[in-house]
Amino acid sequence: MVASATIHELLLFIFESVKLKKLNFWSIFMQWLKTCLSLFLSFAILLVGSAATTSSVHHRCLMPSE
Repeated sequence: MVASATIHELLLFIFESVKLKKLNFWSIFMQWLKTCLSLFLSFAILLVGSAATTSSVHHRCLMPSE
């Protein structure tokens, strides 16, 4: 009876440990994904902003002076 309780506790401990490792993996993966998306969005905003600035500067230069 004592041995079966110990085995049961050991199996529960292993199961919880594996579950925790999976949760830890998903947590790290989600953090990495958020970081990549954040960097991508930052570069996209920077690119669009610089393109808009370049466009407005060129437009101003090409306008005939009055």
